[in-house]
Amino acid sequence: MRAMNKKIAFLYLLVIAYVAVRIISVKYTNLTISNELNVGIWGAIFLVGLIFTKGDYNRYLDQYDKVQTTFIVVVAYLMFYFVLGLFLGYQYNAYSMTPKGIINNTIIYTAMINSQDIKMGTCIRMDGKLFFVIDFLHVKPGKGNTFMRVKLKNVVDGRVLERRFDISEKLEDVRVERRPYQYLYKEGEDYIFMNQETYDQIPIAGNLITGVDFMKESDIIEVVSDASTETVLFGEMPVKTNLRVTHSEPGIKGDTATNTLKPATLETGVEIRVPLFVNEGDLVQVDTRDGSYLQRVKE
Repeated sequence: MRAMNKKIAFLYLLVIAYVAVRIISVKYTNLTISNELNVGIWGAIFLVGLIFTKGDYNRYLDQYDKVQTTFIVVVAYLMFYFVLGLFLGYQYNAYSMTPKGIINNTIIYTAMINSQDIKMGTCIRMDGKLFFVIDFLHVKPGKGNTFMRVKLKNVVDGRVLERRFDISEKLEDVRVERRPYQYLYKEGEDYIFMNQETYDQIPIAGNLITGVDFMKESDIIEVVSDASTETVLFGEMPVKTNLRVTHSEPGIKGDTATNTLKPATLETGVEIRVPLFVNEGDLVQVDTRDGSYLQRVKE
């Protein structure tokens, strides 16, 4: 029995060591352990436990009550997390703990879709990050199974990557909410917006807003947020917007050429290239995605 106790103690130390390594790696390095690898490691620990208790398993269960043992292990596990946090610090819980947030958290973890069911604009969680599907293609090779070739855009940094999924592969479908917000004013590095439905005001960082350089007060943008955490993912200006030219060199009367461009400053302070016939005070239409001139607006 003493040998058995040593084996069980070793298993406890193995679990504690893995938890410690995982927390320290997240705290002090950029290394992250995927859900698949995490499950695999716990499975390996479980198999080691089965091997250690082989032959002594029934005797061990006769001596120690299963429920009591499980309770002790769980409490010890949580206490270890808490104590380690005193030394390494705690992280903010990004998940909403409101009743609505808890319900959404439950839904999101059960909302799995097959890769063949994705479409443009679908949001998925992969490797702990959120991605929007911007393009996809069903590929049926001459040999082998059909698969999906998907282009994904990282919600945070905007990077685009291409991934390949089997058509039966399960993906975590993230439910997002899109709501109109009105731009009110700028405060430091943040932009303050008002929800058009509830009139609540929220700050959004400028790097999360597409077309922020062309945004003026009272403009309405679409704000996309994660329904499970109520976290703002990004904001989007309308593709087209009209802005007044506040400074530009005088145009040449009768010159309607559009292939020759000159610099012009708009009312938001951003500078774009416009045709020679555009004058100071004109209203022009701009593409907020790339800042390109579209046309002069008649008033």
